[in-house]
Amino acid sequence: MLSSDDFNRVRSTGLPVCLPSEVPAGTTVIGVEVDTEDSSYLIRLFGPQGQTLMVYAAAGLVGDVFRGEDRRVFRNAVFGDGVLELYADPSEGVDFRTHWLSVGGSFPMYGMSGKGFDATQAVAMAESLVLM
Repeated sequence: MLSSDDFNRVRSTGLPVCLPSEVPAGTTVIGVEVDTEDSSYLIRLFGPQGQTLMVYAAAGLVGDVFRGEDRRVFRNAVFGDGVLELYADPSEGVDFRTHWLSVGGSFPMYGMSGKGFDATQAVAMAESLVLM
């Protein structure tokens, strides 16, 4: 999914690469933003029907996740239990966002948000997040 150059750029932050192992066929990476000074990254993906997906990580200074109109609890093999907020209000800018995820409750923190995927797809992608 990530080119070797993009994979190495993300790894230059000192953080593991986090991506969902289950995405709709035809989903591609369209951009990678890396901040080696703050040890953070953002990976942007584009789905086959125009959906957008963002996966991000930070070594510190993460903000709050606002409560959605609905929420789903999911279980991830790496991060354990997680919560996915679902938004109907377009001012949020995304249709869903995970609460911050971590291994053992400490930094780094990982998250995922997107637009255009239904709730079932969003939960499946959150459940499939892996670290590389």
